[in-house]
Amino acid sequence: MTNRLKIVSVIICISLVATVITVLLLSHRTSSEPVASVNGIFITQDEFEFYMNTYYVAETYSYYSREFGIEPTEDFWTTIYDKSTPLDHIHNQTLSYLTKIKTELKLMQQSGVLDQISFDQLQLQWREENENRSKALQQGKPIYGPVEYGLHEYIEYLISNGKTRLKEKWIAEGVISVTDQEIEDRYELLRTSNYKYPDRVVVEYLEWIYSDDDEKVEVSKLVENLHVTWKSGMEFETLLEQQHLDGKVVRRVFDETTTRYDEQSTVLKEAAYKLDPNLSLVIVDTGHGIYLLRCIERENDRFMMLDDIESQIKSELFQMKYDELVSKEVNKAALIIYDEIMQKIIPL
Repeated sequence: MTNRLKIVSVIICISLVATVITVLLLSHRTSSEPVASVNGIFITQDEFEFYMNTYYVAETYSYYSREFGIEPTEDFWTTIYDKSTPLDHIHNQTLSYLTKIKTELKLMQQSGVLDQISFDQLQLQWREENENRSKALQQGKPIYGPVEYGLHEYIEYLISNGKTRLKEKWIAEGVISVTDQEIEDRYELLRTSNYKYPDRVVVEYLEWIYSDDDEKVEVSKLVENLHVTWKSGMEFETLLEQQHLDGKVVRRVFDETTTRYDEQSTVLKEAAYKLDPNLSLVIVDTGHGIYLLRCIERENDRFMMLDDIESQIKSELFQMKYDELVSKEVNKAALIIYDEIMQKIIPL
């Protein structure tokens, strides 16, 4: 097995045992000593280990595999690569994540979105949620979402909902606001990139279906002959008439309104978008039939109208302003790290 395959196998195995890690961490809690504090809110050792082992072990293995081409060894975590160790890397990644989460949770608590935000309290809510779901299931009542949440799934769900509610509260209270001018400015800035429709391409084609290799050879010869005979601007009906052939000319449009249908004819769509009106024919083999395809109309530079996407842009701007405000709070957060305890924390 190659080194690369070994590394991938290790990463996959780590991902598969994430649930087991959660159980181990929660059933064998190491310590409630503080590893760090964010704005006076403590991050305990068991909390730090939970997030570190749940989110960043596989990521760290992957990072060092990608950047340094190494595979995990017994002394992997304490070996120095480019002036730092994988242990430093995973500690820093976990601290960055928890600094953001703790800051955001505190903002939610201050705004009345969430009451309890400590790790112990989140675990208590998680257990109560699963107990309620289990009781509802036993009583035949409907439940929405999973039958049982994993801890990290529940916390992510809680934080995601909390972010939405906090943003809505800030909007309602005017903490963040969006003006008409800001909407217009963003539209003009991104009109040609984010708010552009795909080109509208209208094609015509002739189609011959084949069921085996012998039929494919015959069809290929026929289509090649038509391709050679066709002249620029010639209608397909005229081409068929000249060659004394029966056939149906199919017209098809490719644009934003046909996307879900286009999935069934990806090969045709890709070929169509390479064509210019009436300049050339292309032969397309889809694996079940051969097509003689030409573009008869093409419309470029089609942009969404501001009135149609104003609410979308407004939502984007609100999200940007929410993220900016949270980032400012994270950047000025008072982070204290207790190195003596931190250095004792080794990933599972």
